[in-house]
Amino acid sequence: MDQISSKLVEQLIYSSDHPAHLKDNSGKYLVSNDVNNSLFITNGISSIVGHTIWDLNTHMEPLWGSMAVDIEAIESHLQHNKYIAKTNIRF
Repeated sequence: MDQISSKLVEQLIYSSDHPAHLKDNSGKYLVSNDVNNSLFITNGISSIVGHTIWDLNTHMEPLWGSMAVDIEAIESHLQHNKYIAKTNIRF
């Protein structure tokens, strides 16, 4: 299976009882469930959709310290591993 239906991914995210989200390649949140949004609701932000971790960091840094740096490092590592996995596929 090369592609998963975007509708299925959204349904999985929205139905989760745990924080779940999907980001685009630039780091903007495309989809976020209510549980995930509730972690970040502050100063008028009702949804993290359309924001990056750095947009949220402005308001959240006093609560989470350097977590934005940690999240970006984890995502960079995941993207690197995804690239390696794609380049190692043999047919």
